[in-house]
Amino acid sequence: MNKVLVTLFFAFISYISGSTQDDWSLNKCIQFAIENSFDIHQSNLDLQRTGINTQQSKDSRLPNLSGSTNAFVNFGRSIDPTTNSFVNTTFFSNGYSFNTNMTLYNGGFIENTIRQNKEFEKVSMAQKSGTINTIALNTVSAFFEVLFAQDNYDNVALQVKAISDQLDQMNKLVNAGSRARFELYDLEAQKATSEQDLTIAQNRIDLAMLRLKAVINLPADYDMTLKKPDFEQEVFTNLDILSFDDAYQKALAFQPLTRQLDHQINAASVGIEIAKASFYPSIGVGGSAGTNYSNQGKIIDGFTTSTLSSEVLINNEPAVITTEQASPVLANATFGSQFNENFNYGFGLNVNIPIYNRGLAKANVNRARIELENLETEKNKTLVNVRNDLMQLITDAAASKLSLAAAEKTLKAREIAYDNADKRYNLGAINSYDYISIQDQVNTARTNYLLAKYDYVLKVKLLDYYQGYPIGLD
Repeated sequence: MNKVLVTLFFAFISYISGSTQDDWSLNKCIQFAIENSFDIHQSNLDLQRTGINTQQSKDSRLPNLSGSTNAFVNFGRSIDPTTNSFVNTTFFSNGYSFNTNMTLYNGGFIENTIRQNKEFEKVSMAQKSGTINTIALNTVSAFFEVLFAQDNYDNVALQVKAISDQLDQMNKLVNAGSRARFELYDLEAQKATSEQDLTIAQNRIDLAMLRLKAVINLPADYDMTLKKPDFEQEVFTNLDILSFDDAYQKALAFQPLTRQLDHQINAASVGIEIAKASFYPSIGVGGSAGTNYSNQGKIIDGFTTSTLSSEVLINNEPAVITTEQASPVLANATFGSQFNENFNYGFGLNVNIPIYNRGLAKANVNRARIELENLETEKNKTLVNVRNDLMQLITDAAASKLSLAAAEKTLKAREIAYDNADKRYNLGAINSYDYISIQDQVNTARTNYLLAKYDYVLKVKLLDYYQGYPIGLD
């Protein structure tokens, strides 16, 4: 929903502003990509899930409470739950009960589960940081691709203008009779080729811009312009004084993957203790309370007195003895009276001692140990990969810096040669074929310089990323 609202908002702004465009710096692109990433949304959901698991494990230390009720209509001979005696009639009964129990000791299972879930929370946070870094790196790559395409377009546009100006000059010279008409043909062919290159360069810009919009999750038809950063002011890594050991230690401290593996190892270590809890007895306490009701329930509602006569022999003479006897008068017991009179409660202690579980506990401990060893091996492998990647990146960045210096030197030499060739061509000292060849060389030098510049900046920004420096540019 948030993504849809953001998309509609930008579409509306684009519509009402007409040709007005929004300047997007690299930092702005990275921030927008992070805020509108589905992967980040899923990471947040995973964080919520691990947080719920941690809270649930904490709550398992508390006693639980459950209640139940039942209602029966009995036919024929059955037991009245209020008197626990047989009755041979149809009656209605109703019961209520509450039960509670709490674990007092279970081998540290609960406490270790809490510790493990806290580590899983940290794993989720490290995974989210890794996702953010991946999005940032993809955005940097796509952003630089657009900048290179734009600079390349400007370079080709200069080529088109230069050859067009030269063609106009040649037309004047041909019309004046100072140059042969066939010299126009090479220039016209070169102009057609340059115009084709300009179309290709524009297509590269369009494709690069589409990729950038896809990376940061912007609509393809959103009109945006990029703010070119000051590369010199935003680079933190100085290759001339960079220490590999220092850079490696910073990389280990910063990389989310190493932190993620550390927390996974901690969780796996606690997992062994959780598995061992199955070897220990568990102790719990519980209690219950309940009552019953029956429409056959009776109470004594007074007494009646009756006279009983009995014939007896006294000295072999018949006689009659009379006695008075009190008999109770029964009445239907109300629900409230039965609730109180039938109320019962109790509590107790239970101990569960494991004796034999067919090797299940031992197998769980062994599996937990293997998982720990596997994660430690994965971490060692990751440390080696980070070291190798960092070494390769430093080497590539140093080579890229030398390549940039060489490309800049070559470009200056080619530009001087081109300026000289342009003058000589206008004087008729060289033909159009040689002139176009020299022009192609300077154009190639400009392209190579652009490639070297962006390759160097990208590699240095990757070094910044590995050491925890900001990789965004304003």
